[in-house]
Amino acid sequence: MELMRQYRILVVDDDRSILKLVKNVLELDAYDVTTLDRIEDLELTHFVGYDLILLDVMMEPVNGFELCSYIRPHLSCPIIFLTAKELEADKVEGLFRGADDYIVKPFGTKELLARVRAHLRREERREERYSEIASCQFYPERYEVACFGKVLKFSEREFKLLHLLASNPKQTFSAERLPCFTQKAQKHSFAPSQNTYIRFAKNANKKGCKQSQQ
Repeated sequence: MELMRQYRILVVDDDRSILKLVKNVLELDAYDVTTLDRIEDLELTHFVGYDLILLDVMMEPVNGFELCSYIRPHLSCPIIFLTAKELEADKVEGLFRGADDYIVKPFGTKELLARVRAHLRREERREERYSEIASCQFYPERYEVACFGKVLKFSEREFKLLHLLASNPKQTFSAERLPCFTQKAQKHSFAPSQNTYIRFAKNANKKGCKQSQQ
């Protein structure tokens, strides 16, 4: 029997009564919930590893808008503001800072759960997009290949090169036909040598072999 994934959610709010309410509601729906009632410093390690973040705005010394601007470039999970700031300008500001949704306090618990579920479903659909080649699943969103019960992780260029070669097993490619490298070369005004492609192909193969043995 396949075990269902338990999503991890971080709730950040300086109102402990709100934290308690939200935590109870989410845990009753089988989520793994962590709460923070104060942000002393912008330390990224506090926010990594979560599937979704609920974030208040009016906090000190770091407010929610500032916090969202800081963590968004480093995190891809949904961020939902949960705040009493209800003006349209505030909502626009929150979305501009990188949030995916905005819920105004006071809120209904059913609406909260519905929005959380909707965003997590969207993430599931994004993660599940893949192409299958020779019994292996290629996941372009996270540069992973699932093959024979193993999940192998690659860099972006390794993944693109591997996907291109796997998709065309009987073809020979010149350097000009490798867009995942030539685009970067054009950007930085240099021409990668044939050895560059060979090195990346060897690295991808070596990495795949090493991971498959673990």
